Amino acid sequence: MRGGKKFIGMPELCKYLESRGVSNSHSMNIGGFFDFGNFRLKLVQALHSSSIDFVDEKGCAVGCIIEIDGKVIYHAGDTGLFGDMELIGRRHKIDIAMLPIGGNFTMDVDDAVYACNLIKPKIAIPMHYNTFPIIKADSKEFVKDLPVGTTGLVFESGESKEF
Repeated sequence: MRGGKKFIGMPELCKYLESRGVSNSHSMNIGGFFDFGNFRLKLVQALHSSSIDFVDEKGCAVGCIIEIDGKVIYHAGDTGLFGDMELIGRRHKIDIAMLPIGGNFTMDVDDAVYACNLIKPKIAIPMHYNTFPIIKADSKEFVKDLPVGTTGLVFESGESKEF
């Protein structure tokens, strides 16, 4: 990849990208952490389709747990609600959870709020919504309905925050 960046993904996807000229990749699968030096990463289950060109399977869909600067971040990826989110929350004390709320292709607002009850993050950030009409969602409704102990944080396009 350009600029010395590394692509991290499922082995099938890394192999596919390598066949198309991406030389700097690190393949992982669902399981334990790998230490990349300035952060640790673990791939975890997600429930979603995973294909390219509607022909070849490129590995299963995944979310990830990132440990960086003393924080634990759960990026759920494109996923529907699943019961093992509770296990993810029990196994890792999640500081920040990034959850899709757009519905149709992923969880909707109600399921993402329910996921927060399972995961118990300190902060929940909605994602994967309002980029096109079929996944229109109200992030304010998500934040309003979060369980006690979880703070909602909504970003505007291009906005960043430090924690």
